[in-house]
Amino acid sequence: MKKIIDHDIISSFKEFLGYSLLKDLEAFRNVNVPLYATTPARRFAGKDVYGSPFAQWVYDSSITGANIPSGVGALNRGISGLSIDFKNGRVLVNSGVPITGSIPVSIPDFNIYVTTTSAQKIFLENKFEYAPYLKAPTSAIKADSIIAPCIFVSYTSTENVPFQLGGLESTNFSIQVAVFADNLHHLMGVQKIIRDMSKRVFPTVSLTPFNELNDLKYGHWDYTLVQQLNGNQENLIYINDTSFKILDLDYVNEKHPNILVGLGNVSISKFRRPETVDETYYFTPLQNGNEIIFYQNDNTV
Repeated sequence: MKKIIDHDIISSFKEFLGYSLLKDLEAFRNVNVPLYATTPARRFAGKDVYGSPFAQWVYDSSITGANIPSGVGALNRGISGLSIDFKNGRVLVNSGVPITGSIPVSIPDFNIYVTTTSAQKIFLENKFEYAPYLKAPTSAIKADSIIAPCIFVSYTSTENVPFQLGGLESTNFSIQVAVFADNLHHLMGVQKIIRDMSKRVFPTVSLTPFNELNDLKYGHWDYTLVQQLNGNQENLIYINDTSFKILDLDYVNEKHPNILVGLGNVSISKFRRPETVDETYYFTPLQNGNEIIFYQNDNTV
């Protein structure tokens, strides 16, 4: 399926939310994570996989003080087939190439997931793993696990509203943000970020910064540069209103006694002409040594 505006909106909001948490709250910690040899999935034939106890390593180079890995020990990205799976917190390398020790990375205080599931169903049915700083790490996490503390981002509704003669319409989206926090201090931090988003704008960006191995497509991602290059009117997404509520629900407390829950709602708009094919305006930054190159119209699905 061709990538459409609906795909871009939710992924763009996820990137903006993650950036806001990391930059404004410094919601990450620097750690040396141990690597454990794991059994690779069939699609990784010819690769050895080394996992860690943490998922969703920080990958945004614009975050001051964050450790963004580009290799392990003497092996840099691309040497011996080395790739860094930021999403699942692991390293892939050609079979037979040994990797030992640990890797310095930054881990977010909240993992962020895009979902189509309602908040109530998430609270009741999801099984969470807990970040290693909430328990002693002894092994690598399984790929695609849901790791708490975490945030779930989902659409609740969308509509087109006529805005201007000539066919320009406001495409409106309602986004729900369900938050599972390990303490009240962190939950109130997310509350502040969501509440203060009102009347701000953020750019449309690529569906994902990652390639098929969850490594950075171009070896580099800098959200500040993405913002600077996408300030044109056509590319901006407007945040109309926001709200946030800290919940005290018995059924959540029983199932997740160590987790506090908050629920945010974000109303956003994108001005566009629905009868035309949506165009991609964003630029993707690539770092090649000390040179920054920008590729326009990255239409990877």
